[in-house]
Amino acid sequence: MLNIAHTDAAKLRQEYEILMVSKSWCPDCHYMQKIWKDFGLEDRAHIVELDKIEDKDYALALENEFAAISGEHWVPTIFFRASDAIKTDRHFRQWEKDGVLAEELQKLTQV
Repeated sequence: MLNIAHTDAAKLRQEYEILMVSKSWCPDCHYMQKIWKDFGLEDRAHIVELDKIEDKDYALALENEFAAISGEHWVPTIFFRASDAIKTDRHFRQWEKDGVLAEELQKLTQV
């Protein structure tokens, strides 16, 4: 299961411009979904909701793989293919507070 999750995590990171690891009940994940919508990025952000994956052993292995890659055992964790950056909602909240969210998003997505 770990080898499959490792391979799938790598594939997902390469396949999607913006990959967000999420859980459906997570308020921080809902905040990020609002960010995608507000900045017109919802079609470019692929969301993996770990709690919606039927095979719970696979979901846990995938979650652990993303945590190993990112150094964060946190949702949401967001991977940006263009900039090879890994961020969480905490970054976005700080950028929003500082008034630089649009600028930082542009850097991450290289729009």
